[in-house]
Amino acid sequence: MHILMAGGSGATGQAALNSLFKDTPCDITLINRHHQPIDAPEGFHICQSSRGFSNLDDLEVNEIDVAICCLGTTIKQAGSQDAFKAVDLDGVLAFANLAKHRGCKRFIVISSVGANAQSKNFYLRTKGEMELGLERLGFEQLVILRPSLLLGQRHEFRLAESLASWLAPLLSPFLLGSLKQYRPTKIQHVGQCIAHLAHGDEHVVAGITLLDSSKITQIAD
Repeated sequence: MHILMAGGSGATGQAALNSLFKDTPCDITLINRHHQPIDAPEGFHICQSSRGFSNLDDLEVNEIDVAICCLGTTIKQAGSQDAFKAVDLDGVLAFANLAKHRGCKRFIVISSVGANAQSKNFYLRTKGEMELGLERLGFEQLVILRPSLLLGQRHEFRLAESLASWLAPLLSPFLLGSLKQYRPTKIQHVGQCIAHLAHGDEHVVAGITLLDSSKITQIAD
């Protein structure tokens, strides 16, 4: 199996890589903005390409089976709404186009709970536009993860997620039924879920598969 992955240097990307390394050995091509040191287990073949996501057309990549997109930033980290959109919308779609042209059948991407192209909230609207762009590419299997707040160790401090990690044990028991989608999700669980989705067919259907926080945690377990 050949997996193409973007965003492997971030917290969720690293969690996904670590989970993949516990599964069946395969070839993994990583596209990151910066080269990252990787200690892959025996049997895995890792290839890295460090370049911007606006220039992927000439990237030499063999036919791939599964693409995993963990690209994502915040407006604060990016510096502006335009810079945020360049990563979370333009970067994701550029990566998806590359994957599509290299024969990708299954595309796995991290979006957000509440993603909606018609939302008045800039963040959720951008995520919704990203999802629509991916749908138009016509992957045989498009798997969209829509986690709520992500809990775990990150490279940068995020106040909302820090507060959520403290409040989660208190609030989660009350988020029942349709509210389960708003339960915070551990970054580790997102990574485990992605690895299961990359190798297995149990939770994936033809067309579009949407997974909220409760489903992500269920698959991870």
